[in-house]
Amino acid sequence: MKLTPRQQAAKDRYIQRKYAKDLIQPCDNRFKLYYPKQYELMEKAQEQQEIKAKELKENKDKYFKKYKTGIYSREMRNALKLEEQLDGQN
Repeated sequence: MKLTPRQQAAKDRYIQRKYAKDLIQPCDNRFKLYYPKQYELMEKAQEQQEIKAKELKENKDKYFKKYKTGIYSREMRNALKLEEQLDGQN
């Protein structure tokens, strides 16, 4: 039995509505509504990553202030920037 174009369109809309929940991405506002556990886990992971990055920056700043000297300050700054770039690649 062949469907008419109108019937086929209705069927397609039904299928789209049926699977619309599966197409929701984490950046969508509805993600929190349909997937609350995953949303909470993502939020916790993001917070931990931010805290870790902040602590790392504070440690690098402390290290730079502790071992900074007049002649070598530029080299030290460049070395720290290079180290950050290498950490970012991994």
